[in-house]
Amino acid sequence: MRRVLSFKFYRVFNCIFSRSKAANSELVTVKLMKSYCLPFLLYGFEAVTLSGTNACLLDACIDRAVYKIFGLANKDNIAEVRTCLGLHSIRSLVY
Repeated sequence: MRRVLSFKFYRVFNCIFSRSKAANSELVTVKLMKSYCLPFLLYGFEAVTLSGTNACLLDACIDRAVYKIFGLANKDNIAEVRTCLGLHSIRSLVY
């Protein structure tokens, strides 16, 4: 299940990311990611309990997306940007 969710997330994100480069705004890309990509990660968690391993794997998907949008390499910077943009951890989004 984790692999399918992350595959769908990356497929949708890469499509949005490639199309939104023309807008030249990172915030537009983040808004589209929240609207279209996050539902792929959160799909099905009403019926399944979220383990720590699954949460870390799915959080890594969001971290990778923030890395691609903003070009950040430091994990602390990625965490700060996620906090500022309201991209909370998967565990908090599920609960």
